[in-house]
Amino acid sequence: MSQVRTNSIVPSGGIPAGANGGGIIQVASVNKTDQYYQTGTGTPTDVTGLSVSITPRSSSNKILVLGHVNFSATSAGGDSFARLMRGATSIGAGADGYFAQVAGQDYFAVHSRVIYLVDSPGTTSSTTYKIQCWGQELYVNSRGYDASFDVSSQIVLMEVSG
Repeated sequence: MSQVRTNSIVPSGGIPAGANGGGIIQVASVNKTDQYYQTGTGTPTDVTGLSVSITPRSSSNKILVLGHVNFSATSAGGDSFARLMRGATSIGAGADGYFAQVAGQDYFAVHSRVIYLVDSPGTTSSTTYKIQCWGQELYVNSRGYDASFDVSSQIVLMEVSG
């Protein structure tokens, strides 16, 4: 004889606000394992392969963004920067417009920068989150001169009922 046992059943739209905590409705993620190289530029540029989309089920739901980015400058002299984007909008950045920086004097050292952010996109349309970098010549997921030192970078999105 088959049995089904449960402590609770959560609606597909998540637990309503004010209930016993928010429910995770869906999860989307990307794991970038290959290298990305960018020549020195002052223009923020999308990191190839480090973007992920999610379609919120309700415009009042939040998106919990978790992740980390590993990047390095490849020469001394200037700094490199990274920022998190929701579509064409920078989010979670400081007043200077970025969430991570690698100083030129730390070139060829891989720096891991962590992302923790609760976002309110206010839409039920597909929404893309991505990382952009700019500044000094830089690598994502490598020290540049040592390809055997490859690491990975991730973005994880969790829709939480609002």
